[in-house]
Amino acid sequence: GGYYGRLFLNVAGREPSGLIPEAEYEATRDELIRKIESMVDHDGNPMGNKAWKPDALYTSQNGVAPDLIVIFGELKWRSVGSLGHNSMYTFENDTGPDEANHAERGIFMMNNAPGQSSGERSGLHLWDVHCTILDLFGLEPAQGALGKSALRH
Repeated sequence: GGYYGRLFLNVAGREPSGLIPEAEYEATRDELIRKIESMVDHDGNPMGNKAWKPDALYTSQNGVAPDLIVIFGELKWRSVGSLGHNSMYTFENDTGPDEANHAERGIFMMNNAPGQSSGERSGLHLWDVHCTILDLFGLEPAQGALGKSALRH
C-alpha cells in the first residue's frame, strides 16, 4: 500500500514566485483532477486514482491545506516525496523499508477479550477504541467522552 499525495500548486499572488494566475486556479485544479484520475499504470491499465479538492473532504483546515489530495490506485501505489526519478512509477519507497501503511478505513483488532466471541464487528468508530481499552481495564471513560466499548456493541 501507499500514501496519499498532497499536491501544492505554485499560484500567483499566493506564492512568492507563483506562476498559475488566480483566475485559472480552479480550472487548473479541475484539469489536474481529470488527468490524475485517468492515469494508467506501467502496463497501460487504469490505476483507479482519486483526486479531491480538500474542501470536498474536510469542513475546516488547520495550517496550509494542499490544493489537491490524491490517492493512487486505492493505495496500491504510493506517492513519494522526491523528484528526479527515471520513471513516473516507483516500486519501492523512496525513504527505505516500510512495514505498515495508511488506509482509507481504519482497522481495530482484538484477541481474547474476556467472555467475547470472535468475529468481525461492524459499526465501530475510532472513538470506540479508547472506550474499549478502558473497559478492558474496568475503567469508565470520562463523562462526555465520545464512543462506546466494542465489548458492549
